[in-house]
Amino acid sequence: MIITLKNGSREFENGMNALDIAGQLSQDLKKQAICARVNGEIWELVKPINQDCTLEILTFEDDDAKKVLRHTASHVLAQAVKKLRPDAKLAIGPAIDNGFYYDFDVDEPFTPDFLAAVEKEMKNIIIAYEPVWAIGTGLTATPEQADETCGVIRAALAEIYGNEVAESTTIQYGGSMND
Repeated sequence: MIITLKNGSREFENGMNALDIAGQLSQDLKKQAICARVNGEIWELVKPINQDCTLEILTFEDDDAKKVLRHTASHVLAQAVKKLRPDAKLAIGPAIDNGFYYDFDVDEPFTPDFLAAVEKEMKNIIIAYEPVWAIGTGLTATPEQADETCGVIRAALAEIYGNEVAESTTIQYGGSMND
């Protein structure tokens, strides 16, 4: 299949995904990739590409990639708060231009100490990854998609933080959260 990139077109094997293509272009690009834009639509990195297309590998420098990452981070925040305060009621938690937030309905306001505990919990409990194609759709990933994506995330963790952190981190991969 012919993939049109920013700097020209190249032929790649049919069925390759954006992450594998990024790796063939540059290992640094592969490490920094968050999602892809295929024919103008945002795709997760491990979704197979089965036709000629225009492809952009998106990193945190791209606003769409920031939105995807921040969307996931808001879900991790909500999960951390619910673990520490099971009585907290969730409201909304969107990605915004300069980060993300979540509104909570709680009887006692959050203290600086509680917020520090939330931050620690976010780092320790989980990496939650929702496939870009699933956001708001109700679709779920196949076991093969989940295994492949978890492997990529675990490899990135190992490279950045070491094998001990990579192996001890729980990775949750699923379908839509139906915002």
